[in-house]
Amino acid sequence: MTLGGEIGFSHLAMLETDLSNSALSIAPYAHLDFEGGYVGPRFTLNVIDPLGFSFDAGGVWSLALEGGARF
Repeated sequence: MTLGGEIGFSHLAMLETDLSNSALSIAPYAHLDFEGGYVGPRFTLNVIDPLGFSFDAGGVWSLALEGGARF
């Protein structure tokens, strides 16, 4: 099993200092590892100006099941 997380930051305007053009998210995950791959849930919490896909109407959090191969 692999436990990990990611911090994502994006800024939509190049030299703009306004945070309304930014997004920050925290995404912890737990992967069940098997020979050649993994599968597991990922929880994403959008901290600043929610962007992207989510389950709630405000776009604050999402839960995804992900899987893939490891080479």
